[in-house]
Order: sequence, then C-alpha cells, then structure tokens
Amino acid sequence: MAIGKNVWCSLPIVAKEKGFFKEEGLDVNFNFQDAGRYCMDALLSDSVDLAAVVEANVAYIGFAGNRKPVVVAEIVSSSCGIISRRSAGINSESDLRGKKIAYTPATGAEPFLYRFLAKHGISNGEVELRKMQPKALQPALVAKEVDAAATWEPFIYNCNKAMGGDAAEFRDPEAFTGFMMLATSRDFAAKKPDSVRAVLRALRKAELYLKDNPKDSHAMLARYLGMEPEAIQRIWPYFTMSLRMNRTDLINAINYVADNARTIDPEFTGKETPDYNSYIDDSFLAGIGK
Repeated sequence: MAIGKNVWCSLPIVAKEKGFFKEEGLDVNFNFQDAGRYCMDALLSDSVDLAAVVEANVAYIGFAGNRKPVVVAEIVSSSCGIISRRSAGINSESDLRGKKIAYTPATGAEPFLYRFLAKHGISNGEVELRKMQPKALQPALVAKEVDAAATWEPFIYNCNKAMGGDAAEFRDPEAFTGFMMLATSRDFAAKKPDSVRAVLRALRKAELYLKDNPKDSHAMLARYLGMEPEAIQRIWPYFTMSLRMNRTDLINAINYVADNARTIDPEFTGKETPDYNSYIDDSFLAGIGK
C-alpha cells in the first residue's frame, strides 16, 4: 500500500500498528511517498496494490484517459492552508497580491490556492506562482526565495516552527476541502474483492479506535511519524478521519480540479471534463456494513 508518512494516512497506520490488518488475514506493507501523486504513480506502475491518493490525482488521470485506478473509499478530508512571511509584508490575505507564492502542482494545494486567491479578489496575474515539491517549500520560505506557500499539514506546522515569529497562517476550509481516498487497480479489485473488503474492515476498526482512544492514538502516531506529540495535537483539528464515500462531494471536488486545470493550463484548454463517476466504486465499502 502506497501512503504518505503523515497524519493524512492515520487510518492505515493505526490499522497496521494495532494489528487490525492481521486480524483480517492481511499482510500489509507500506510504500511511503511524499505526496498522493507519487502514490498514484506507484499504483499505475504496479509497484503496489492500493494507494492513498487525493482528488487532484484522479482528476489528472481522467484527462489522460487512464482507466486503471478506481477509488473504493475516502479515508480523510481536510483543507490546505497558506503559510507566509510577515517580513515580506504579509499580514492579511490581501497582502498576498504581488507576492511570490509556491505550491505543489497536481495536489490538493493547487485548487485550494486558486480558490483562496479568487475568494479574496486576487487574480492569477497579480501573483508570481512557483511550482515546488512539498519538502522544498520550507527551505524556500526560510531562505526568502518565496513569500508564501500553499501546502498541507504537517508542512504548515513545520514551516511555522522553522520561521518562528515571522510566520503568518491563512486557513479557509470553505475555499476548498480535499479528500484522501483509497484507490486500487480495477484488475486487483476484480481478482481480489475479498482482500479489498478486508482492508476496508481493518480501516473501519482503525477509525473506531481513533475515536475511542484519542490520547493513545495521538501518542502512537507521534512515535510512528517521528513527530512531537504537541504537533499532532495542534494539527489534529484540521482533519476529519472517517471511512466513508460521499460521492457527490467527492465528484464535485474532482470536477473543480479538472475545471481549474482547463482554465489555467494550456495543456487542458478545450478538453472536456471526464466523467469521474466511472472512477468511483462504492460497492466495496457498502459491502462491509457500518
């Protein structure tokens, strides 16, 4: 299973650490990646059987016409944010106008950034956008190569800590809320449906454990992820850990990413938005009950 070694993937991590996968007769090994787009790449290359991906990954795969992946469940929802330098004169949202802003393309940070700017009346032409990998954002901010960055937790927390009193954070779940989903290949789903359902049952157990044992869960995640316990506590409210499938919200999020790509990226201008319903199969989740 390809996942990120971060709080976004708490359900798979708890399922493994508490032995829920084993209880379901599974031997699950993790393939850690820095972002959902790389988890999707691992799935497409047959390096893994399942992958934790985000809506942006599905949107771009749809444009490519690649029919291999299928989403079987949502595992968390969250919103990204913007971390900026006060020393660059950024103390409010409007101060982002005219600034250099970094983001990681084909991730949830991309639609969040564009919607956030639009909501505050800032056009794309009024900022200088820089594409960067997630781990490059913090060094770029500290070195003052960029003025702000759109990213997700725990990168926001880490940047804030590294920048000290120079950091200003901006959050807005209404601008764009992203989903991390569990995807597999259509071939794996067809050949091993029982394994897919077993994975989902283990994740359901993890979800219940997180709800019933928050203190122990946070301490375990802090150890596993190499994070400070206070970091887990601080960023936890920004996540909703839930194994579910809200097809309408999910399709809306994927469609927004696709529509945004058609607007800002010449590669997709003029292309029709794919039918993303065909990339979602909620029968597996429905088959495991509550």
